[in-house]
Amino acid sequence: MKLENKYIHDIYWKDLKYDSGYESFCFQNCLKILMEAKDIENTDFFINRSLSLLFDSESYEKMLYTHMDVRGLLPGVGVVNRYYNPNLLSKEVFDYNCTFVSNNKEPIIVGVDSFYLPYTSNYKKNHAVHTAIMCGYDLKNASVYLIDWYEPWLYKGEISLEEFLLARDSKNEYDGSIFSGTPIENNWAYIQTIEKKSIEYLFKNLIDLSVDQYFSDKKDKQGVQALEGVMNILVHCNNPEKYKKIYDNLYISLKRHKFFCGALENYYIYKSSLLLNDIINIMKEIIIEWDNILLMIIKLSMRNNESTKNRMLVKFSENIGKEKEICNLINMFSRSEL
Repeated sequence: MKLENKYIHDIYWKDLKYDSGYESFCFQNCLKILMEAKDIENTDFFINRSLSLLFDSESYEKMLYTHMDVRGLLPGVGVVNRYYNPNLLSKEVFDYNCTFVSNNKEPIIVGVDSFYLPYTSNYKKNHAVHTAIMCGYDLKNASVYLIDWYEPWLYKGEISLEEFLLARDSKNEYDGSIFSGTPIENNWAYIQTIEKKSIEYLFKNLIDLSVDQYFSDKKDKQGVQALEGVMNILVHCNNPEKYKKIYDNLYISLKRHKFFCGALENYYIYKSSLLLNDIINIMKEIIIEWDNILLMIIKLSMRNNESTKNRMLVKFSENIGKEKEICNLINMFSRSEL
């Protein structure tokens, strides 16, 4: 099929909504937008918002979200194909993407470094791995149509092909910011299939995953139990770089807590429960305390102060206790109400 000189998918003209709960989860936000364009109902429940943490006590840098693709859909509800192209020229990948979008009438998610996107607050300031939706192109004018419906910019419009290719092929050099340091590698993705599932099925899937990956008392390097290992590193930490690494990892964990809590609140709106309400309230308390703990850790990364460290460790220990309380309630909720 011959490639058109200009193509814009209908999604570009649609009114878009934004949920601030997706802050730090740009890929999931793109998935949500694409599913809504396909008129899929209850899109939030398809997104994998589970909690998952793995801690390697030999290397504090390896606090990772593992087991399932927590950046995509829940397992078993659809297929998202994602490709990385580190060995191809960005123009080659772009040409293929244009053909794919035009021939399949299918917008795609593209990995970018927001440092090169002129409409973002990071432009020419900080490198950051990010994703947006490529929904069209204009070969004659060398421009690309993007949907980057993400706060604070909420952008829908054109950027030059030159800017686009720089963002796609960026090494995303580490500059001290949390989302720098991972090469973009011209990655792109599209939703191949979505299966029709009930809200009850989707939410049970989310809870089961979270119980297995995070709210388990049988896995000492995983989930809540792993936090003991993190605290042990902090007890002996006097190195600013170590504090910064732990801060970066716990920052992502905090965002994941907020994302998971948002999923709980969505289900509570659909089907209220006294037990679920208790879980949500305690989760919100935990989130507030993680915010406070992170502030103290970042202070320690700039100036090691014994008084600040002791207060931080007390707060950390108390929050582990609250996390364990949630473990019991989540397991009880899973057994009795799902």
